[in-house]
Amino acid sequence: MGDFGNKVLFLNKNIMQTHSYRLYADVDLNYKKKGIKQQLYNSILLKLLFVLVVTAVFYFGISFVLKQKQQKLLEAERKHLLEQFLYLNQRMSKAEKALLQIQDEEENTYRYVLGLNPLPESMKEAGFGGTNPYSKYEGLVNSDLLISTAKRIDILAKKLAVQSKSFEEIIRAAKIREDKIARIPSILPLDRKKIRKIASPFGMRKHPILRKYKMHKGIDLVAKKGTPVMSTGIGKVIKTGYTRTAGRYVKIDHGYGYVSMYLHLSKILVKKGEKVKRGDVIGLVGNTGRSTGTHLHYEIQINGKAVNPEYFFDKRLLKGIKRAR
Repeated sequence: MGDFGNKVLFLNKNIMQTHSYRLYADVDLNYKKKGIKQQLYNSILLKLLFVLVVTAVFYFGISFVLKQKQQKLLEAERKHLLEQFLYLNQRMSKAEKALLQIQDEEENTYRYVLGLNPLPESMKEAGFGGTNPYSKYEGLVNSDLLISTAKRIDILAKKLAVQSKSFEEIIRAAKIREDKIARIPSILPLDRKKIRKIASPFGMRKHPILRKYKMHKGIDLVAKKGTPVMSTGIGKVIKTGYTRTAGRYVKIDHGYGYVSMYLHLSKILVKKGEKVKRGDVIGLVGNTGRSTGTHLHYEIQINGKAVNPEYFFDKRLLKGIKRAR
């Protein structure tokens, strides 16, 4: 081919070598780029994983700390509540003791004095029946303490309710007793200083006019004519008038079966139906009817039966007063 052909072949060979070199260089560059990307991706992935791990550790760590703190707070609160329950039980023990003292005083003092029957034991014990109202506490922490405390509170509340009703009964009885005491004829019908002597006591005696033994249903109080005669208790005048035996008289109904009578008056100062108080003047001492001298025949009846008026007087009021033999 000559020199020209050799030159062409040489040139083609150089071109081929140069092309092959560039091809290898491009391939190597592509591999290097891919390696850098992979490394960058791996680096980011590792960092994200690290952040996630750190976040998870922090979260669980904080959760653990908070849970521990919450448990401590709950435990402290549980202990505080337990202390409060124990203190409440101590207070209830004192209240139960005080209630027993009140019940004892009520039964042995108030009810006895007022003539009331004692409360039945079944009522005082205040028992409970029916379904179990404390099942909701079963299974809880310290359920035994909760149930026993709830029972004591319920029983104490019921006993207090029973005691309250009992006091209401006592108050009603006391008011009746107060009214009854105000009505019972219990004072002297004459001023103590104006009574000269007791001419005739209550009981069997020889009648001064009839001269035979008869029951004397009252007492005869000797006093000057015109001495004021007083009602011996609150009441209502149910009868006034004159008979040959009693002379001028007044009859007062005091209620509760009590009646008082005032005989041989010189003057009557009240009318039938009139209400009187203890100490009100109802008449004047006289000598009317079957009488041997100026005096007041004073008589008390309970449910129609005559009783000794002296039982209703303070014994000291009669001390020093002369008595007929």
